[in-house]
Amino acid sequence: LPDRFSADQLVKIYRCYTRAIVQAVRYSGGCVRGFMGDGILAIFLDDENEMSEEKSVHAARYIATVIDMLLNPMLDQAFGHRISCGIGVHTGEVFLSKVGMRGKEHQEDAEDEVGAVWVGGSTNLACKYSAAVAAGTIFISASTFCELSDTNKAQVWEWSEVERGGNILEGYTAANYYLDLDGAVECCPAGDDAIVGPADGMYEMLNGKLEELSKQAAELGRKEQLL
Repeated sequence: LPDRFSADQLVKIYRCYTRAIVQAVRYSGGCVRGFMGDGILAIFLDDENEMSEEKSVHAARYIATVIDMLLNPMLDQAFGHRISCGIGVHTGEVFLSKVGMRGKEHQEDAEDEVGAVWVGGSTNLACKYSAAVAAGTIFISASTFCELSDTNKAQVWEWSEVERGGNILEGYTAANYYLDLDGAVECCPAGDDAIVGPADGMYEMLNGKLEELSKQAAELGRKEQLL
């Protein structure tokens, strides 16, 4: 993308994509805990109402739905380009650690360079799962699948073994596993033959559509909560 679009165009695409995912995570009961380039790390916890596996799979379906049915049609119209992302989920322990270094001693104006990182096998495998698939495919580990309800253990899941970086990743995958929307909404997934090249005069239109996208995504989240 940086080789195809100007900085202004790239920022608009990136912000649309990031906001769509953050909203999907929020409305599914999770929290975003890291932005790693174009990768986004979210954490889901069990509570008295719902298991973390149910929340995370719902978020994954929400992300695929918003990108292909709401965001991509707008990007296609404005820029002649569509986007996609692989989605990886793993159930297990996660470790939180503070990293970095505080400001120099005896220099009160020195900036602290500290942060937090989420480390361990769960985040590592989830990242690998997401990188092993594309075009809106969801890749979940066996530890996630076995905790899903019978409703979510639908026929869409297929056992998969994917080679990645010399390792074999095992789990279940589902492509085009969208949430149900009211009314007919045409799917607009990214494809290898997507036309690349911004259309003139479309940038103001895109800015106006962003608010519409946010409202539609929020309405979807409210309906899902009611259901």
